[in-house]
Amino acid sequence: MAIAGGLITAPGGSPGRSSWAPPRASLAGRGLRASTRLRRAARLVEQQHALGATIVKVALNTDAGPVLDDGTLQVVVDAAHGLGLPVVAHVQGVGQAVRAADAGVDRFAHTPFSERLDDELVTRLAASTTWVSTLDIHGHGAGGVGHETAVDHLSRFRAAGGRVLYGTDLGNGDLPLGVNERELRAMGRAGFGLAGLLDALAPDVAAPPCGARLPFPRVPWIADAPRASASSDERAAWLAPATALTAAEPPAVALEEKTR
Repeated sequence: MAIAGGLITAPGGSPGRSSWAPPRASLAGRGLRASTRLRRAARLVEQQHALGATIVKVALNTDAGPVLDDGTLQVVVDAAHGLGLPVVAHVQGVGQAVRAADAGVDRFAHTPFSERLDDELVTRLAASTTWVSTLDIHGHGAGGVGHETAVDHLSRFRAAGGRVLYGTDLGNGDLPLGVNERELRAMGRAGFGLAGLLDALAPDVAAPPCGARLPFPRVPWIADAPRASASSDERAAWLAPATALTAAEPPAVALEEKTR
């Protein structure tokens, strides 16, 4: 489990004015003087770390208010890296993706969708960042500029060697609980085959050799094997009903289904 705590942001910036955000969701780098803002930003990172944060999240969302200036953003990134914490950014608005890249942000909380990024920037980001997919927040795959832009970005990012993590931003609109088939379908449209989807869903799990202990006490379980000729949408439908079982349960479940 990764814990981010509050989002470090500019005074009046996202998510301070959002109805879903409790007061401490926004941690503003305040101060009339630049030196004061920089010290405050470094302290905010240290405070989050002391409270148990394992990542630091910053808001770079010009669509929802002011954002951190370049100097303050750099201090946040440097302070987090000094404590061994990766930095995740909510990147939204024209010019924010390149600012995040320049500052050394490690992960994008959402595939960029506000503007079309050129191939050079996408390639640069593929070498330095990880993206969380969150394609289904843009109208459930029903089209629209934001959705199509995000799918195009994710496709080019993946083709350039970028690392992608499955994620849905659950709570942002009418999103289903559990594995989101619509998200997987959209990732399929971005060029993800079955191996790519599995890697995005469970990036830290290597398939253990036969008879070896599984690395976690609970594992995802799907009763049937996928068809070799399954389409992209069929693969998404196959993955969607996955359930979590203890490591000892799948053989028993398989035997029960076989004897029905």
